[in-house]
Amino acid sequence: MMLRLLTTLFFALAAIHTAQASDTFIITDQTFLPGNVGLSILNSHRMMLEREMNTPVKIYSKSNGCQLLQSAKQQHSDILVITPQLVPTVTQQYGYLPLLKVDQKLTINLVSKKNKPIKSLSDLRGKTFATMTPGLTITSIANNAIDSIPGLRAEIEFIPIERTKSILAMINNDVDVIAMTALLYNELSPQFKDELHYFPIESEFPISVLVFHNQSDRKKVSRYRDIIANMKPLSDTLVTFSALTEQDINGISRILKDKKWDDINSGCNI
Repeated sequence: MMLRLLTTLFFALAAIHTAQASDTFIITDQTFLPGNVGLSILNSHRMMLEREMNTPVKIYSKSNGCQLLQSAKQQHSDILVITPQLVPTVTQQYGYLPLLKVDQKLTINLVSKKNKPIKSLSDLRGKTFATMTPGLTITSIANNAIDSIPGLRAEIEFIPIERTKSILAMINNDVDVIAMTALLYNELSPQFKDELHYFPIESEFPISVLVFHNQSDRKKVSRYRDIIANMKPLSDTLVTFSALTEQDINGISRILKDKKWDDINSGCNI
């Protein structure tokens, strides 16, 4: 009798755990915010969503597109927050559908020290440039800009440096120039930026896009969309959202193909 009771209790608890797990709303975010700063913002975001959606929320942070694609390939998330370069892969191969886009265009900064400023692409001649991870949208924007000037690439020395260590490498004069998103540059402390100069390059892409999986709970996705679309900005930089359409996705795919940007799949060995 006791064994039967314990067995029944075990399966009941297992069923509750399974229900709770399946009820969790999962978001995978390709974040560019470093270390504890990024974790703090994501944790605050998670708590806000749990309160507003009245459901458990898990947010997984991936530091680059390759990590995110590996994760998306292995297990689906309800929401992916990604750079536009990943859109063709996740929509065509992994079952994701368009949801939202950030209205602002993705801008990268070529960052240098003030005593050796990069004020134009031509100033890259004879400089050392931190090599960036293949497949990143930021890499493609920088490469496309460099290749727009015939012969410029041959006059730049590219040095492989891990992205998270590139700023320190520039400060220590191990490299002259690095590339980072304008969003991340704006998060640097004023004292730090006092030592730096930046040259902006605006792309044709939104800063980021949001897609949802075709097996996700549509009511939860709709609730999430409404919350995000009406969310107040976390900083002084105003970010607004609008619907991401199939036309947007086709446009992104066309730009990537026309400009022969890095193939994200080959760059990530997926």
